[in-house]
Amino acid sequence: QSTRQLYEVKSLQKATQIHQGQSFGEVALLKQVRRTATLRAEEVCHLAILNKKNFNQTIASSHHETLESKISFLMAFKMLARLGEATLRNNHYYFKRQTFSRGET
Repeated sequence: QSTRQLYEVKSLQKATQIHQGQSFGEVALLKQVRRTATLRAEEVCHLAILNKKNFNQTIASSHHETLESKISFLMAFKMLARLGEATLRNNHYYFKRQTFSRGET
């Protein structure tokens, strides 16, 4: 597994060490704040960059797919289908997915 060193540009102090598949900089995307540091790689790295617009589109798309799957699942139950799709959409957050093992109650 590949490891890379990242340094903060201002101070040139080691900021973090990341491994293949790890991410950094997500706090700025999640909390809608400015980046806390500008980083410089110690050696050649290949990175995937996700800007704020694409991040928001990805999250919205994922949420939409999850919601559609949940509504579809709930509509399969006659008792819930009688409530109607609009009511289920307005109240879907009350329904939580839970998995049980055989014999578990």
